[in-house]
Amino acid sequence: FRIPLPEVLKEVSCAATLRFHRTFANLAHDCSLCNVTAALISPFYVILLSGHTKIGYALYFYSYSSFKGRAIYMEDLYVMPEFRGKGIGKALMSKVAQLGLAAGCNQLSFTVLDWNKSSLEFYLSQGCFDIKANMGYHCMRCEGEALEHLAQP
Repeated sequence: FRIPLPEVLKEVSCAATLRFHRTFANLAHDCSLCNVTAALISPFYVILLSGHTKIGYALYFYSYSSFKGRAIYMEDLYVMPEFRGKGIGKALMSKVAQLGLAAGCNQLSFTVLDWNKSSLEFYLSQGCFDIKANMGYHCMRCEGEALEHLAQP
């Protein structure tokens, strides 16, 4: 069984889909970690619909690499569990790649949780590579009190 892809695959502003994101966040993550507000966001979504049913999304934004130039970063790729394994994640990721190329980007970056082996295998099968393994980069983050402390002169 395969769902015809895409019935509707559209790019929309993030603010217009904040409630949709929170719905998926409740299903996919601990929602106590979700403190996004419409006033603070400027990325974009690609949403895949089957009829009126939202079955997956990709959240992305544009960035810049001092070594590679304009880039696109995919923050989230999520497909509802009952629709996984049907090519939907590939369709969403493909759309993000198309949007990046059309905008002059020459790389797509994203992170994968270490426990998500099936996704990691899929990304590797698509020609993606692990920059930590290949280039020695570490993905760092500063947040909360540490961010407040860092901001002090």
